[in-house]
Amino acid sequence: MKLDPNTQRKYDRAKTQVLFRNQFFGSLMLQCRHIFTEDIPTMATDGRDILFNPNWIKDLEVEELMGVIVHEICHKVFLHIIRAKSLCGKDRAKLGRFNRAADYALNPSVKEAGFALPEGALLDDQYEGLLAEEIYLLLPEDEEYEDHFVFSDMSNEQIKDLTRQIKIEMAAAEATAGGTGNIPGSIKKLLEDNAKTKVDWKAVLADFIEDSIMGDDDITFKRPNRRMLVHDLYLPSTEGVQVPPICISFDTSGSIYAYPEVVQQFTTEIQSIVDHMAPEAVHLICNDTRVQSHEVYEQGEELMVELTGGGCTCFIECFKHVKDLTEHEPKVHIVFTDLEFDYNAVESEVPVLWVTYGKPHTYEPAIGTVVHIEG
Repeated sequence: MKLDPNTQRKYDRAKTQVLFRNQFFGSLMLQCRHIFTEDIPTMATDGRDILFNPNWIKDLEVEELMGVIVHEICHKVFLHIIRAKSLCGKDRAKLGRFNRAADYALNPSVKEAGFALPEGALLDDQYEGLLAEEIYLLLPEDEEYEDHFVFSDMSNEQIKDLTRQIKIEMAAAEATAGGTGNIPGSIKKLLEDNAKTKVDWKAVLADFIEDSIMGDDDITFKRPNRRMLVHDLYLPSTEGVQVPPICISFDTSGSIYAYPEVVQQFTTEIQSIVDHMAPEAVHLICNDTRVQSHEVYEQGEELMVELTGGGCTCFIECFKHVKDLTEHEPKVHIVFTDLEFDYNAVESEVPVLWVTYGKPHTYEPAIGTVVHIEG
């Protein structure tokens, strides 16, 4: 939608001032599309981008418009649209109530960052320091609330991707600001929590196996086996379907022996998942510069991991070996490694999950998915 020249100049000036005043929020602002539409009464967010009614903007001062832009950015970084759907489902009345609660929760952060808000902005000392969910429970149920969220249907995977992308954008904005951005305390806490978050590699492993070899709804991690949850194991519900064979390869170069406890943890979790899924067979391969050992475990057998090797690392022979397997042909290949080799030289006809350990890395193999375990 094309803005009239005066509104366009005002909006451009507000964006420029946000960039100059606060590099953290300025960086986040540049990661959003700015969409103008008369389909909303004031402003809104869809969790990714910022939407404004151009007629509403005309009545705002530049300082107020700056604050409104930062307000919508805060909705995004606090994942309010995802949290709202989780709490309220599709109930528009409840979503409007959560929207107001979220406004009360984030507006102090906008003020703390040094931005003004339009007259009538939701600020109340009694809600200071409370989460949107806590404020939501304190708000009257029988009032009518405006809902400024714009929802679209998102799959669980899309929600995960959006959450991951926002965390990346926040980390980049923090690095860009380099201490020059006035970051509110609530967002500093969020940044610290994001930095501490470790990849739940067991969940990644479960998702990988499900997505790679289970093409129907008979076996799914989305319906967990409740008996196993008490043991802190998120395992799938199965309904009598034979799970195809899988292959697990260990990098047994010298460096792996520095992390025996991680290897033990990994094999324990693999054993737990294998026990419940009961695949037709499990290939267990030890490899350094070549395949040092290859054991095949039939359904129900316990995995016995005895590392053999100790040289350098090259997985070319290993991947050729797996490709040539005709008996109990594996449908996925899980490789436990530090990726300290020419991983782009290998080829695979089945999905590959690289499980790395030790120091974090920035490697991006041409094939497969990477998940990192801290050593």
